[in-house]
Amino acid sequence: AGSAQANALIATVQATLDDQRRARSIDQRRQAYVEFLDAAQCCQIDRTEETGSRLLRAESLVYVVGPASVANSASHYCRLALLASPSEQQKEDAEEARVAYIGAVRRALDEMAM
Repeated sequence: AGSAQANALIATVQATLDDQRRARSIDQRRQAYVEFLDAAQCCQIDRTEETGSRLLRAESLVYVVGPASVANSASHYCRLALLASPSEQQKEDAEEARVAYIGAVRRALDEMAM
């Protein structure tokens, strides 16, 4: 009986640790995704070398934390956000890319939460 109780306790502790790890991973991804979104929007408003560099660093972080669907949509949005003098069509394309990026982020976070 003592062995069964010890095994149950170990299983409970392991499940708790797994849940905490998963929560930290989701938080790290969420933070990377938000940082990228903020950097991209700042770059669109104020196209300077500093905002461009910040955006590229944030994009790299999104590639590290993944998944590929989010990284690919970030890359597309990044290219449009970095345009020096975007046309009206390119501005519309950037807005569509922003919305697509947010959708990819939401799907990825929802999948992780399951």
